[in-house]
Amino acid sequence: MNTEKVSKEAILDLQYLPNLSYIACLLYFDVIHIDLYEHYEKQSYRNRCEILTTHGKMSLTIPVVKSQGKQIMKEVEIDHQQKWLRHHWRSIYSAYGKAPFFEFYVIYFEPFFQKEYTHLAEFNLELLTLCLKLLGLSKQIVLSTNYINKPSNERFWDLRSEIHPKRLIEEKRLFGIPAYQQVFGKRFVANLSILDLIFCEGPNAKQLLKESLVINKPNLKSNI
Repeated sequence: MNTEKVSKEAILDLQYLPNLSYIACLLYFDVIHIDLYEHYEKQSYRNRCEILTTHGKMSLTIPVVKSQGKQIMKEVEIDHQQKWLRHHWRSIYSAYGKAPFFEFYVIYFEPFFQKEYTHLAEFNLELLTLCLKLLGLSKQIVLSTNYINKPSNERFWDLRSEIHPKRLIEEKRLFGIPAYQQVFGKRFVANLSILDLIFCEGPNAKQLLKESLVINKPNLKSNI
């Protein structure tokens, strides 16, 4: 009998401070391929994240330089003519300044909002790398050197654009993240940016992500 472990691999788009379903995907799959050469999609999580404020859920969107025709993700430039960095950081500070673990992690995130990155992909990737480090997650992430064609390997899951703001919350929650205590509101708001979990739960964030895999293993079909 062949007892060799079968590797689970997935392709993901590169997102801005991604939500918990995205991070749970990183935890669930053995190898993550991030496609830097896919076509950039407007109104997606590639340049948007969601946080929880006193007024409810709030979207933070990074403005990008407009281009004629389609653009690959790696080439998308950030539009710094719009003063979005200050707005995003003020919003994050206002939302999580009183969170239990904000003071422990603020020093890691604040520098990202004081530097003008040229390309969206570089900014997203460095933030993702930081989040994984703070969560204590060591994952094999492979950055593509060209566009990844739809794989024929049945162990491969193509999840590009599967986690998307235009989809209903029930559709985009690939994993069942357990409820935790948030800063605002009496009703739990699911699947926010990983910032929400890190600032609210700190060292316990990794365990909650692990529990999400037990509660609701993703019912995914290969080559979605």
